[in-house]
Amino acid sequence: MLNSVYKLKRFLLGIFIIGLTLSSLLMEVSLAKEIEGEQFRTAAKAFSDQFYDASLSLFERFIGDFPESPLTIKAKLYLAKCHYYKQDYRKALKILSDIETEVKSDGISDELFYWLGVINFKGRDFDKAVNYTKRVVDNYPDSEFRWPSYYLLGQSFQEGENPKAAKKVFSDIVEKATDSEIVQDAYLQLFPIYLKEKNHSQLIALGREYFEKFSRSQEIAKVYFYLAENYYTQAEWDKAEDYYQRGLRGHPDPELLDLIYQRLGFTYIEKDNSFEAKISIDRIKDKELRLFSQGAYYFRSKDFIQALETFNMFIRDYPQGAHIQEVYLNKADVLYELGRLNDAVYTYRYILNNSSRSDNLEVINKAHYGLAWSYLKSGKFKKAIEEFKDTLEYASNPVVKASSQIHIADAYQEMGKYVEALNIYNDILTNYPNTIYADYIQFQIGLTFLKKKDLEKAFMALNNLKNNFSSSKLVPQAQYYLAVGYFSQEDYFEAKSLLEDFIDKFPNDDLIAKAYYLQGKCFFNEKDYQRALRIFKEVVAKFHDRDIEELSYVDLGITYLHLSLNEAAKKTWVQFLKKYPQSEHRASVILYLGGLYEKESNFIEAEKKYRQVLRDYQDSSWGQEARLALGHLYWNRDDLETAEEHFKALAKENVPAALKSKLYLAKVYSQGQKHEEALAIYEELIDSKSPITKIAFFEKAFLLKEMKLYSEAIVMFNQAIVLDVDSPELRFSLGICLEKTGKLKDAVEQYLKVIYNFPEDNDAAADPQDKGYRVKSFFRVARIYERDNNLEEAKKVYQKIIDLGIEESKIAQVRLEALKN
Repeated sequence: MLNSVYKLKRFLLGIFIIGLTLSSLLMEVSLAKEIEGEQFRTAAKAFSDQFYDASLSLFERFIGDFPESPLTIKAKLYLAKCHYYKQDYRKALKILSDIETEVKSDGISDELFYWLGVINFKGRDFDKAVNYTKRVVDNYPDSEFRWPSYYLLGQSFQEGENPKAAKKVFSDIVEKATDSEIVQDAYLQLFPIYLKEKNHSQLIALGREYFEKFSRSQEIAKVYFYLAENYYTQAEWDKAEDYYQRGLRGHPDPELLDLIYQRLGFTYIEKDNSFEAKISIDRIKDKELRLFSQGAYYFRSKDFIQALETFNMFIRDYPQGAHIQEVYLNKADVLYELGRLNDAVYTYRYILNNSSRSDNLEVINKAHYGLAWSYLKSGKFKKAIEEFKDTLEYASNPVVKASSQIHIADAYQEMGKYVEALNIYNDILTNYPNTIYADYIQFQIGLTFLKKKDLEKAFMALNNLKNNFSSSKLVPQAQYYLAVGYFSQEDYFEAKSLLEDFIDKFPNDDLIAKAYYLQGKCFFNEKDYQRALRIFKEVVAKFHDRDIEELSYVDLGITYLHLSLNEAAKKTWVQFLKKYPQSEHRASVILYLGGLYEKESNFIEAEKKYRQVLRDYQDSSWGQEARLALGHLYWNRDDLETAEEHFKALAKENVPAALKSKLYLAKVYSQGQKHEEALAIYEELIDSKSPITKIAFFEKAFLLKEMKLYSEAIVMFNQAIVLDVDSPELRFSLGICLEKTGKLKDAVEQYLKVIYNFPEDNDAAADPQDKGYRVKSFFRVARIYERDNNLEEAKKVYQKIIDLGIEESKIAQVRLEALKN
């Protein structure tokens, strides 16, 4: 019995011991769980308080202490997030990628994919970012990360240059999301998209929606800013100013505040309010942005010297600044505007040589453009084309590609390679039928045909522009350049018709002053000098286009000269020289004045003017023209020796004026009876195959006539006529030579051509000297008929002279009476 009790006690004791052991073990497990949870919570709490270093250390220890814990995956996820917030994206991505291969449960997949999207977005791998965020959006509709992922998806599309997809995503968020903060952010992402699309009405509507939903938003200033930018791009300066001012009152953050002050300053520049523009820009707090904006202010205000100095200061003070590439670009643009093309080329090349493809593509493109335009302006067309081609390599935007191709075509057009230009223009229209440049291309096609002198096709192309793009700003230009085409073809009637219509329809167009001026030139070329005079006066009084005003002054003087109003011409040109002392036309006007004084035999004043140009423009073509004029002056004064010195000096130089000088030198030799020397020069000029060859034939013919070498003279006169050199004097002299060689019928033919092929006596366009040759021709014909005893024909000719009612009619009357008797 005792033994049984003893056994029972031993059994119960064992049970008790086992219970104690199990209890102890359970307490240990429970304690371990509590420590595990406490350590995880502590690390997570440190993370939520943004103590990322401490959190990183705690989670690393947690993973080391509890490698088998179900919380280890989450701990690793926290590690990745710690590295992300410490901006060590490489480590963050490595941890997340490891988790992706380990994870077997969907418990954290949504969050994992979201953060993989975030990290890849930061690394600018937008395709991967899209892939991961779409997995969250498509597969986890109830996840807390769905809308943040959807928002990140929109950002990835936007940064990946897929604005259409980005716009759809952000629009969906605005319509469907319930998270107010994400909805606001989506609105703010839509504004720049609409701004870039120039979708003005949609942007304004979006702003109205935003104000209704988030009237107390802290981002209200940013919305005002986008609305202001919208109006700025439309050149609605008053509205832009109003919304920038509203943005200032919306309590913007410091960065936006500075940006608003900058843009407000630029708006004031557009409104010609330099004072307020400078005040606004000087209010920018950030020193770097302020200096950059001040340079831009001077550049936009066309104070290029100050702009250059400011940009150089920026380069010195902020060589690694955020705006350094733009500053170099602006500096290059300033140098281009100042005409310092070599310096501009150097600066554009510096930008390109110090930029990689990962840099600001817009700056790289603009540098290529600027370099191309510098080459174009320097006449280096091949290099210009290569630069425009380089922009095609860097440009992914179809608009930019089309633009670059257009510039290549434009360069070919400038080179006179019209076929190549037309091929590219047509290719662009084929490959980009909806391009925003369609009207410009159509305009350039018309302009190319104009330059080809293919007026019919030019007319068709420019008319297509007017018919198909009636609202295009290029329509007035099309009409103007069509008038230029007719003007170049000497169809002044059609040119005037187009210009009158232009003046009536487009009185405020930028080309209006040029249209008036060209109209004046039409009347001038038609020898309607009174009408031309009125128009040139109107241009000078009415318009402020400096280039056209200067040209009108010059032509005004020339028109006075054709009206024999020498004093008025003189006064006009003197006034021009006072008003435009730096004009590119200054030398020509001084030479005109010298020529006028020479015409009046005021040789002292004429010589002063010629020598002034020779002194001020010694190494230019104007200096050469002045030396030529001095030679002519001495020749006109019968000082053949001094004239010969000037002509010889110029004839030795390899310049265009040398040929003219040789022509005058031949005249001097001829007048000095040095006929062989003169003939040798004429032969040299004829062999030169230059435009002056025609005149050399003409002058040599007259010299041969003077030397009584009539047969040789006849050959030269006929050669001159073949080369389209013709005048009553030439025909009359040819008639004399034919008459001297006994070719009387041929002589009569030439005299009759003088009579019938040149202006009539009552024609206002007829030159008085030409009329004299006409009368002389009548007499020569009459005497040839008398000599041939063809008296009836001779009487008819004398009667014709009598009918002219001129002084010589009395002589004809005497001869007619003698023949009748």
